[in-house]
Amino acid sequence: MRPLRVTTLLRIALLVVGVAFSRAPLHAQSAKKPITQDVYDLWKTIGGSTLSPDGNWLAFQHSPVVGDGEEVLRSTKATTEYRFARGFTGRPQMVPNADSTAQFNSPAAQFSADSKVLAFVTFAPRAEYGAARGGMARGTVTPRNSLTLISTSDGKATVIPRVRSFKFAKEGGRFIAYLMEADSAAPGTGGGGGAAAGAAGGAAGGRGGRGGAGAAGGTAAATEPASTLILRDLSTGTDAKIESVTAYVFDEAEKILAYTTGGTTDGANNGAFVRELASGKTTALLQGKGSYKSLVLAKKGNQAAFVSDHATAAAGGKSAFSLYHSVLAGGKGQTAPTAATEISMNAQFDGGYFIADRGRVDFTRDGGAVIFALAKPLPEAVPTDSLIDKSVYDLWHYQDAVVNPVQKLQTARDRNRTYTAVYQIALRKSLRLGDDSIPTLTLTDNGKFALANNALAYSIDAGWGEGGSDVYIVDATTGARSLVGRKMRNPVALSVGGKFATYYGEGSWKSRNLATGKTLDISSASQAVFFDDEAIDDSAEP
Repeated sequence: MRPLRVTTLLRIALLVVGVAFSRAPLHAQSAKKPITQDVYDLWKTIGGSTLSPDGNWLAFQHSPVVGDGEEVLRSTKATTEYRFARGFTGRPQMVPNADSTAQFNSPAAQFSADSKVLAFVTFAPRAEYGAARGGMARGTVTPRNSLTLISTSDGKATVIPRVRSFKFAKEGGRFIAYLMEADSAAPGTGGGGGAAAGAAGGAAGGRGGRGGAGAAGGTAAATEPASTLILRDLSTGTDAKIESVTAYVFDEAEKILAYTTGGTTDGANNGAFVRELASGKTTALLQGKGSYKSLVLAKKGNQAAFVSDHATAAAGGKSAFSLYHSVLAGGKGQTAPTAATEISMNAQFDGGYFIADRGRVDFTRDGGAVIFALAKPLPEAVPTDSLIDKSVYDLWHYQDAVVNPVQKLQTARDRNRTYTAVYQIALRKSLRLGDDSIPTLTLTDNGKFALANNALAYSIDAGWGEGGSDVYIVDATTGARSLVGRKMRNPVALSVGGKFATYYGEGSWKSRNLATGKTLDISSASQAVFFDDEAIDDSAEP
């Protein structure tokens, strides 16, 4: 190899230097702008997407991390697209040490069953919320929500101000019901929801408690956030008003509207009612002093259930809630809904359990049973002045199932815990199914059995990735429990018909007959497949 001449080396050096200088300005020009918080706040995301029942329209929310968003309605078969302002949807999380549940999430838009109308809640612009916070001392009114109705045929929008919530029936599409903000509704004057009010014109989640803080004589009902309910016929555009409504629900087939009323001065017109949508006829299931909550309808729309302290409120005693049931249609010779009957009360349960006024109430899928919630009495509060000059301690142990900081965060939840109970309609029998040992239960569609899980004993192990659950099958007609397995790490699934439970364990898939308790290895016949030896198998146990 011949050595390079000095001139050649010089030329190479000059070429390298020239390239470096020529690239320097280009590098300076292409330097990326640093991403700061204000830039991040402008990034937009898509959420709350939903397809219309006929598949011709897609609706979704297009919103920045912080700021005003919009609802987009787009055709799936053409290029047609409509955009509508939704207001301050991108809200920052401002609660210290809060989890993801503290993040604001605007509800997704909903289509009517016939796909002709899209409805969604619209919020005030971000600027109005800022002005309201700045003017609180001067009595600035808090921004209110609105209801926006969109006609999918032409994109025309109808905005109804000061609406708290709205509902469609699962089937039908002719009606929409929406509840106005309380301060924009007509004041409760005793009309409430009786026959006159009905002619003129869902289940709450959470905890049990002492109805109305133990108030007597129906005064608890006055604390209910009652307001005007509007029932709109979308085919004609006509509205019917029902005053002092606290909760409402359609049946799936859009034949009836059920609602509860409250908030009246004397409580005499509080109650639970059903309105036939075709005729407008209104029937009181139960009416009078007291609080009426958690009204639900069976899937077929032929039954209603709710909880109320009507019995004790009418007698002027300490508030105690009972479970009520009504047959709306289908009874022998029945031509109208029957009056609600008290089917379960606190005296039926041992251990001090009482019917929770804000727990879950629901029918099983086949309508053969009513699921409701029980709670334990809250411990008596310790007077604040009794703790003066006294030391207060947090006592915990290193083997506690939950570490001390988490215990503090979950204190309110644990104190307000509810337990599953069921009323078997054919047997006319109430049973408490859940307790501290099995806090979580899932009933079969026919209401005859329940799947129970208890992971508390393995909470510490779960922190090391070695948790599990003790799983039981509970006979929902007798309360008897049978163990499926201990420290099971894979989920157990119930069949649609409520006859079998399937799970993976000990290297194979198994099916358990709920009625007989017999367990069958359903993967043994598949000799060519080894579930526990697959290279990628999320179901296999270690």
